[in-house]
Amino acid sequence: MWKCFLLVAGGMLSAAAIADEVPASVGIIRGVALDENLRPLAAAQVWAEPADGLLRGMINFVDSDADGHFSIDHLPLGTYNVFAKKEDEGYPMIDFEFYRPGRPPTVTLSTSKPVASTVVTLGPKAGTLTGAITDAVTGAPVGAAFRMWHLNKEHADLSTSVASDYRVLIPPDVDVVLEVHADGYETWYYPGYGAAASGPLRLRPGERMSLGIKLQPKLPAPPGK
Repeated sequence: MWKCFLLVAGGMLSAAAIADEVPASVGIIRGVALDENLRPLAAAQVWAEPADGLLRGMINFVDSDADGHFSIDHLPLGTYNVFAKKEDEGYPMIDFEFYRPGRPPTVTLSTSKPVASTVVTLGPKAGTLTGAITDAVTGAPVGAAFRMWHLNKEHADLSTSVASDYRVLIPPDVDVVLEVHADGYETWYYPGYGAAASGPLRLRPGERMSLGIKLQPKLPAPPGK
């Protein structure tokens, strides 16, 4: 932990040394991305969004270096939430309430302090759900939409489109309800058809689960209906 603090402190010192070079109307956020064990996380994608939710230009995405350090520059002055992700290693976007274990770090850039430092901690790792979605009759691949939400937490839901061969991240140690929708097919509920028979999906941090999903085509409506 002390090592990480010294890295950030060093970043603050470097930022202060170049503060005179920062234009008066913009600022810089410097920091370090850490994993759940407080180790530097390389190649994490980091970005900042205005805390008031009003975008004032394009969002600048940057990658952390081999020591977890990152720098986001040319930011209009103001207060920002800082987010990060590394989905290929199981760290999802923490700007979604569905995945967020806590509040993101917040920093303020001002004319008196145009350079700020912070620490972004990712983790614990999500669970990973993979598999194929197919037509239950023909076996043909089907693209679909996943709708997922926390069973015991309001406003923590996520809808996303997926290919037939899918991979989605599931918040760890949380009961998640999963629905699968596709045009022309009956809605599928984990672990099978029927909303009344559906149950929560729960994965441990870093756990991987393979799940084949077979969608039943909707029957044509009777004549005159």
